[in-house]
Amino acid sequence: SSASVSRLTVSQINQLSDDQLRGLTSANISGLVLAGVSTNKLAVIESVDVSGLSASSLQGLVSSQVNVLSTAQLQALSASNVSGLSLDGVSSVKISAITEASIAVLSSTQLRSGLTAANIGGLTTAQVSSLASSTLSFIDASDVALLSSTQIASLQSAQVGAMLTGQLQALTTSNIVGLAMGG
Repeated sequence: SSASVSRLTVSQINQLSDDQLRGLTSANISGLVLAGVSTNKLAVIESVDVSGLSASSLQGLVSSQVNVLSTAQLQALSASNVSGLSLDGVSSVKISAITEASIAVLSSTQLRSGLTAANIGGLTTAQVSSLASSTLSFIDASDVALLSSTQIASLQSAQVGAMLTGQLQALTTSNIVGLAMGG
């Protein structure tokens, strides 16, 4: 049952066989706490079941754990469970796998600490354009400067309007090439 599965400790989860992990379903996986679970075990959880994880299940995952998740697993994260995910140290390849809907609901804290020089270049243009205007200002100016001209070109006018002076000043000539100037 779901209640029984949620009582499993990290040690017990790490002792489950791959077949047992694959036997978990999105209906009974939501209560698991995955912080501390081995990367080998995280990789086995089926992507269809990842959607059943709660935000609290994902809290405390470190970058090595997030980076081992497959593209399909990351794409299965929903807007409701991505709030528990830390993007700090997540590779650019992995960040590009997160859906636009999930990127759109990232909190200011997730953006401030998670989008860094190491991964901001991995955002797709669709992901950049899905960033909420209200949270865009929380990305460090030095990281905004690392956006490509193509990524900058995907910004919507409301997003550009929400950027802070320091963020705009951090843009280089090569960044601004992509910036559309509407009238």
